[in-house]
Amino acid sequence: MSIVNRIILSPRCAADRTAGVRTGCTRFVLGFALATVFASASARSGDWPRYRGLNGDGTTTESIDSWPPVEIWRASIGQGFSGVTVSGGHVYAAGWSSGTNQTTVYCFNEASVGNDPTPEWTYTIDVTSTGDGGYNGSRATPTVDGGYVWFFHRRGQIHCINASTGAARSGWPVDLGTAGIPGWNYASSVLIEGDLAIVNKGTHGTAVTISTHTVAWGNDGSGGDSAGYATPIAFTDGSQRTVVVYAGSNVSGVDPATGTILWYFAWGQGMADPIIYNDRVWAARDYGDGGATVRQLGSGALTAVWGTSPNTIMRNKENCSVFYNGYVYGIDGTGGAADLKCVDFNTGDVEWSQSGFGTESALIIAGTELVIMAGITGSSPANGTLTVAQATPSGYVEEHVQADILGLGPGSWTWTAPTLANGKLYLRSHSGLLVCYNVTSAPVDPSITIASNPTGRTVTVDASDHTAPYTFTSPTSTTHTVTVATPQSGGTGTRYVFDSWSANANFADPTYTVPASNDTLTANFTTQHQLGVSVTPGAAGYLNQTDNSWHDAGTVLTVSATAYGGYVFDAWSGALSGRVATGQSLTMSAPRDITATFQPDADGDGIGDTWENTYFGNLTTATATSDFDADGVSDLVEYQGATDPTVNNTPVSSGTSGLSCTAGGTAGRLALLLVLAGALLAFGRRVATA
Repeated sequence: MSIVNRIILSPRCAADRTAGVRTGCTRFVLGFALATVFASASARSGDWPRYRGLNGDGTTTESIDSWPPVEIWRASIGQGFSGVTVSGGHVYAAGWSSGTNQTTVYCFNEASVGNDPTPEWTYTIDVTSTGDGGYNGSRATPTVDGGYVWFFHRRGQIHCINASTGAARSGWPVDLGTAGIPGWNYASSVLIEGDLAIVNKGTHGTAVTISTHTVAWGNDGSGGDSAGYATPIAFTDGSQRTVVVYAGSNVSGVDPATGTILWYFAWGQGMADPIIYNDRVWAARDYGDGGATVRQLGSGALTAVWGTSPNTIMRNKENCSVFYNGYVYGIDGTGGAADLKCVDFNTGDVEWSQSGFGTESALIIAGTELVIMAGITGSSPANGTLTVAQATPSGYVEEHVQADILGLGPGSWTWTAPTLANGKLYLRSHSGLLVCYNVTSAPVDPSITIASNPTGRTVTVDASDHTAPYTFTSPTSTTHTVTVATPQSGGTGTRYVFDSWSANANFADPTYTVPASNDTLTANFTTQHQLGVSVTPGAAGYLNQTDNSWHDAGTVLTVSATAYGGYVFDAWSGALSGRVATGQSLTMSAPRDITATFQPDADGDGIGDTWENTYFGNLTTATATSDFDADGVSDLVEYQGATDPTVNNTPVSSGTSGLSCTAGGTAGRLALLLVLAGALLAFGRRVATA
């Protein structure tokens, strides 16, 4: 059923239309369908792009075609009551971590499979959350509109996130502050109405102009009604576009262009969204002297068609009732056990009542069926039980039941309404378990994952680039062109060079043929790091490694420095240290830069002139074989070990492997001889080069 077919004319308008009379009468809706025509124009017909679905009314034309539901994937997203939205092949959800006190918005691939699939992106809101009244976690459901994900954090910030990348839009978030915040924090989802992002804050809502990210109208509720918990809805009343806001204790119709209140009525604190139908507005609540009422639309204070407070017709607590074919289906109760009811919208008559669903139970209508998630411990059916029943005023007709479908046991909270989109049912618990189920009898296309090793490389599927792992669904036997570019940058000094595809019988490079079941194709890359080398002074010597050369990660290089005539090697800096010129080992576990520093050696003895002048004041006292302090260590070796040649028994620094260069000890003398031999060899090479 299309959105247009869901638009409901008032009786007078319908009569005029039948008689062929053209009138200005366009007051309608089931909930606010016209808003959806514009706000969800880019959404697929089977998507669920915002709170309570494509129409924002808790209904979908899809149905539960296969029972029992078959799990496809599950993920842990943190605590909360937020619903799940689905748009353009992506699944969006939100949750809160008690460890970090951060709220995270998640984007999963709709074709994900298995346990804990990797999100396509996450967006973390680092705002301390307090005052939850003992009910921790996220409240709002992400809204997908215009290529962005909109999220109202419970402490007052409206976030606008790029739906593809997870990056914050420039100028966002907009912080509306916590003045007038209700007792359980802000809970409404964002309503997109043209260039306005509207939330339930203040006496009659607050609107932010999207293009300028500034407040267009609204207040913090000071001196009047405070914010409520319901999500604003929009509809067209004649020629007047109207946003309905159920604030702390009043229901108001607001002109979105100006923020002017067009009509209102008092109805105490509620959480459930109002319903608009046949020139009338429905509101229901549990708290205090609760009940349901229907008011005739008009201007100023609206008069009751039926329902005065208190009554027991329909007392919604956290979750909304759903309108279908002239009747309202919802949960009626004041705490603990509650009843599922069917109420005639126009008269308030209770058509039937089924006990034992719990006040926190939540429902949607899928096709012609009620889909109910039981939500409170101790009720029957117990919390976590999924029930499917007929949406008919003739009586309660149960079709399917699956107890504790999430497998969390009786202590869990399952207060979030189900999401049904594109043949998949999404259920979440307050603890943060999100599970996706297949509920369609149609053949399920296999999920194909193009992975990379290491992960995160770019893969190209049918000429479109994606970050691996990339998962998509496709009918069996269809073909796709899968390629990778090489090399790929991994940031400064790191790159990834394609090596091979993992063995896969369905892949004949570059053509992949979809098999009958889920499959994974992996591109293997070799990680390489860049080596930068330099010499100072520039004409003093050279290294045996090439500047800006690439090497496989983990490769161990042997690095040596050789001086030109008139110079001698002095020291390493960067990724190497010490004063030994040859045989240095360098592991390429990351990008590396090394510099070899040389000193002038005017007398050609292999000892730097600066060092000789520092200790002896001349270039003649020290030679390659002299031992000024008579400690058994030549002056050449003392130069290379950066030790004091004028002090007897000075230990060599860690640059020469930490050996203690004393005159005594066979092992020590052997080590010294080895160092000396290396020094003489280097000296011989220098003389030969000169």
